[in-house]
Amino acid sequence: MALFLLAATAMVFGVVYPSGARARTKAQYYSQALATAQRKIEDCRYTGYADLSIEGPTDTSITALPNGNLRYTVTQHAADIKRVDVVVTWQGYGGVGGTVRVSSLISDHS
Repeated sequence: MALFLLAATAMVFGVVYPSGARARTKAQYYSQALATAQRKIEDCRYTGYADLSIEGPTDTSITALPNGNLRYTVTQHAADIKRVDVVVTWQGYGGVGGTVRVSSLISDHS
């Protein structure tokens, strides 16, 4: 009976562990991508409204994520308001990747 319980427990652990490892890795990638996108938004805020140029999509490689890429766009949203859109993508563990999108409005306070 004890041997059966030990074998059943080992089998359940063998099935659950790989999916838990994938979920942990995906969560780490998502957290890193979100932090990277937020840093880009903060960089744009620090640049200031006057010095923030309107530009089309700009791609940047991210070494902290597998096949990571950051794309951001600055557009004129309204009078005295610019919109910054940041998209971070990656291709991760087992071919499963992800995408994080963050946007912010930056206004002219002068």
